[in-house]
Amino acid sequence: MGTRLLPLTRSVPKELLPVGRFPMIQWCVAEAALAGIEEIILVIRQGKEAIMSYFLDELDEPLPPAGLWGHLDFRFLYQEKPRGPGDALLEASSVIGDEPFALLFPDDIFLGGRSALSQLVSLFERTGEMVTGLIQVGSQEGRHFGNCGRVDVDPADDLDGEGVYRIKKLYDKGIGHFEVRGKGEVRWTGRHVLLPSFLHYLQELDREAEYLDDVSAFQQKIDEAGMLGKLIECEVFDVGNMKGYLRANAVLAGRDGLDYLSLKI
Repeated sequence: MGTRLLPLTRSVPKELLPVGRFPMIQWCVAEAALAGIEEIILVIRQGKEAIMSYFLDELDEPLPPAGLWGHLDFRFLYQEKPRGPGDALLEASSVIGDEPFALLFPDDIFLGGRSALSQLVSLFERTGEMVTGLIQVGSQEGRHFGNCGRVDVDPADDLDGEGVYRIKKLYDKGIGHFEVRGKGEVRWTGRHVLLPSFLHYLQELDREAEYLDDVSAFQQKIDEAGMLGKLIECEVFDVGNMKGYLRANAVLAGRDGLDYLSLKI
């Protein structure tokens, strides 16, 4: 609904608000394309058809960066009511089918270095295990992040590579901003690489509930079969809340000419 970004979202869908030179949803789709994804499923609600038009309307000039969009197949699905990410994923389950898939939330934007999703895909391909994206948040950075993403982790000592963890517990979203425990802590983000079996955990949620959160489904998966987390080596902004949104635009305003060239495949 974009309530945390009111009044900016009174007339413009949150996903189309500009972050630097591009709408937040475009940063997200570009990241997926750089990770090798060819089919993009966007779950929207009535009144957000502008998102569909943005990607599908023919333009005299292609969306930047040129050449990135040519291989993408966009599909748009409607969520009748804003019943949470769990419900949105179930709407897409028939399209996902029996293939691994990535789940991305455009509230998080990653800049610099290798595409954030590519980093998770590499670990998934090496281990065959589902992977969620993690970031390290310092005590001064927490006020720019919404109060979600609390997670307990243990280092995955059995796997080679730095910044790989085993997820122990996820926590539901809270009100306000992220209060960092100690001088810094690991936080999970809106980037995941999942197997189709994850959809079974979603199907076990109460389908009559007003809001279907995905946290409980993730936690059930973790309790039964475990899940990996990977520290993403990028600069991250939570643009889904006003403080994080303003910070991202302030930072990008000082980087003349910054665009997708800051991302590497």
